Amino acid sequence: MIERRAFITIVGGSLIAAQLAAEGQQAGKVYRIGFITLASLSDPRIEAFRKGMSELGYIEGKTISIDWRSADGSAERLPALADELVRSKPALIVAAETQAISATKRATTMIPIVFVATPDPVSSGFVNSLARPGGNLTGLSTSAADIGSKQIEMLKLALPNCLRVALVANPTNNASVVVRTVVATTALELKLQVISLDAQDLQEIERALGEASLAGADAAIFAVDEFFVQVRSKIAKFALRHKQPTMFTQREHTAAGGMMSCGPSLSAQYHRAAYYVDRIFGGAKAAELPVEQPSIFELVINLKTAKALGLTIPQSILIRADELIQ
Repeated sequence: MIERRAFITIVGGSLIAAQLAAEGQQAGKVYRIGFITLASLSDPRIEAFRKGMSELGYIEGKTISIDWRSADGSAERLPALADELVRSKPALIVAAETQAISATKRATTMIPIVFVATPDPVSSGFVNSLARPGGNLTGLSTSAADIGSKQIEMLKLALPNCLRVALVANPTNNASVVVRTVVATTALELKLQVISLDAQDLQEIERALGEASLAGADAAIFAVDEFFVQVRSKIAKFALRHKQPTMFTQREHTAAGGMMSCGPSLSAQYHRAAYYVDRIFGGAKAAELPVEQPSIFELVINLKTAKALGLTIPQSILIRADELIQ
């Protein structure tokens, strides 16, 4: 099984949050939240956030009002959507992914912002430090350093003869810089060559996979990016067409036909984001709420995809998997 690390502040967090919800909510008060995401609002992870709020005693339409904004996969729409949210003057904004966080941070320095998933909020300039964010942003990190290292290690175990990997990243996502550095460092330690490729639309993704094959890449790692999640089924088809084993961060990719994924449970992070909302509504300052790192890394392997690629995954990694998709 993949190593699990405890949240820095998760011990007792649920009980404390529930107590705060019971004691801190003012009778008759309706809290206004803005929620901005690159993903579609039909994304099941949205429901995890709703569930988290409900478990803390908030009832949508009665004690909370949520103003939803979705860019439906088009990152260029996010700045305008963020400006709209800020003009509506919510008490707090939840920003889901790195691009949404960046757009919202540019739009306001006053309204508290809770971010849900970003690889390195310090290097991205969202917070001063994980322990003391220092501004109007706080939330949950996906911990790029741990993920990048784990992905390379798991990929090497799955493909013992792997000598060269392609790293496909979205250049519009500033978290890609962090991911490239981490992957390059770990690959060097394992004597792997890294081919760095950019892609920000479907045409570029397929071209990148083609270039990876021509360059002799034994596998392709996709940096975490919400657009890649939105087009995950097409990426899986492109990868099969170009005979490229793939590694992703989100389980959703593997369920859609990608070969492997290793990363935190994003549904768990959306659920946990409700805790931050509740703490801020209870009077806590975003500047003083530590950023949490993931407690669970999930390793998922799609055996059907591996078979289609003519690969046999060693038993030594199969026994580490949290889920095997047949």
